[in-house]
Amino acid sequence: MDLFLKNSFLGFIIFLIIFLSFSFIPVFAQETEQSSNVGTIRIDLSNPINANTIEEVLENIASAIWRIVTPLSAIMLIWAGIQYMTAQGQPDKINQAKNSLKYAIIGIIVALIAGSIDALILAILG
Repeated sequence: MDLFLKNSFLGFIIFLIIFLSFSFIPVFAQETEQSSNVGTIRIDLSNPINANTIEEVLENIASAIWRIVTPLSAIMLIWAGIQYMTAQGQPDKINQAKNSLKYAIIGIIVALIAGSIDALILAILG
């Protein structure tokens, strides 16, 4: 059962990464002009990252990390609690619950750091 849960969780994470990476790909539509210039193709390009400076790019990355890691950490905290409650005094299951709790806390720390990484980098670079 544990192997099934690990494989399911790993599959979900891989699906989430693939879905998020493909959901931000811009689609460039081509528009042809019906004028005297037959065969002319007009292509409008936009800025796909919606940032004009490095600071804005860092803010966007930090915001994305914050939006992904925070809910996952909360889910992992709940999962660690469920594991601990269902351990029934078995040392292996208790250790597994402690490891889940440890990784959830590490995730929360990463989320907190991601929320302030842009300010930290800007403070370092001046």
